Amino acid sequence: MPQHHHPQFQIPDELLLSRLAAAVNDLDAAPTAPQARHAFALRRPDAAVAELRADTAVDPPVGLRDRSEPDTRPRVLEFQAPQLQLRLEITTHGRRRDVVGQLHSTPDVTSIEIRWPTGHHLRPVATDGSFSSPAVPAGPFSVLCHRRSATPVATTWVCV
Repeated sequence: MPQHHHPQFQIPDELLLSRLAAAVNDLDAAPTAPQARHAFALRRPDAAVAELRADTAVDPPVGLRDRSEPDTRPRVLEFQAPQLQLRLEITTHGRRRDVVGQLHSTPDVTSIEIRWPTGHHLRPVATDGSFSSPAVPAGPFSVLCHRRSATPVATTWVCV
């Protein structure tokens, strides 16, 4: 297939087609009414919001040497809230994702909760701020950081 070069969209056709195919496959993961109710129950209106600041799926690092397909490389997400920085590395394994994270500037975070529309994993945070959560289902997820002496912090929801 030819490659089309438009100033705003410079993506190889093969990559575009593979991403479109992945999006169509994800339609099967559309939430049902029970899943939507469960996701609604996960909301935490009292939580501060950590905004997404970087996503390698949207903006790959300059000088990336890994020549593998974009969907096989770990995806890195960076979130920030006042007094909290969070970096996540997402590795894909079929319809499951392994999440490895690192908290910065937050000694009072005691645990994190990886949340998705049909469930969650509650994980402890190591003294160095690291944590992991294997086998998170593909689709939307959010991280809720539980803190000792302050309101919790929740990331915005991201689809992985």
